[in-house]
Amino acid sequence: APPRGSGGMAGGGAEEARLTLGYWAIRGLGQPCRLVAEYLGLPYSERLYRLRPKEGGGWDRSEWFDEKHKLGLDFPNLPYLIDGDAGVKLTQTHAILQYLSELGGGG
Repeated sequence: APPRGSGGMAGGGAEEARLTLGYWAIRGLGQPCRLVAEYLGLPYSERLYRLRPKEGGGWDRSEWFDEKHKLGLDFPNLPYLIDGDAGVKLTQTHAILQYLSELGGGG
């Protein structure tokens, strides 16, 4: 997925996002994290995981399941946020929102 977020990211700026937000390719529980990052002007990239319909019914979640234990998350779950500069890896919407707020100076 292309980088998103403010701080030159949405406009194709050269700045590389230090934050990576991972979630399903829907709004869901990842949307509040996106909104706060945008509001605070924090550049971020997204890793969007897609569900694919299975033959005979159900959904193929292998795009997430194949990667979840390779990310180094203590509690592999969606959404997740990885701050490459600080070495921080978080899961759960509330924890991510609190961290983004602290990064934005709202502590």
